[in-house]
Amino acid sequence: MKVKKGTNRIVILCGKFAFKIPNFLNGHLLFLHGCLANWRERDFCKVTKTANIELYNYVAPSLFCSWFGLLQIQKRCDRNTMPLLDKELKVFEMISSDVKICNTGWYENRIVLFDYGD
Repeated sequence: MKVKKGTNRIVILCGKFAFKIPNFLNGHLLFLHGCLANWRERDFCKVTKTANIELYNYVAPSLFCSWFGLLQIQKRCDRNTMPLLDKELKVFEMISSDVKICNTGWYENRIVLFDYGD
C-alpha cells in the first residue's frame, strides 16, 4: 500500500485500485476542491462510457464515488514517464486543463489520465 498526498486529495494505492479522498490537511477550501474533483471524475466516466467511448478510453476508470465526493475508487494505473504525443495531448486537453506527464499513466496497455477532476 502506498499513500500519495496532493494539494486537494490523498490517494491510497492498494492492489488494483486507487482510493481518493479529499485532503483534509490543507484547509476547508482545498478539501471541498477534492470532493468536487472526485465527483467530477466519476461523473465524467459515467457520461462518456455511454456517450463517447473514445474519450472514455483516455481516462482511468472511476468505479464509485460516495455522496459529496468523500471517497472515489478508481482503477490503478502504472505511472507514465514517457513524453506525451501530440494526439494524446489534444485529447487530454479536451478532458482536463491540468495535463502533465505526472497526471498520466498506463492502464490496459493504453495511456490515460488518472487525475482529471479539475
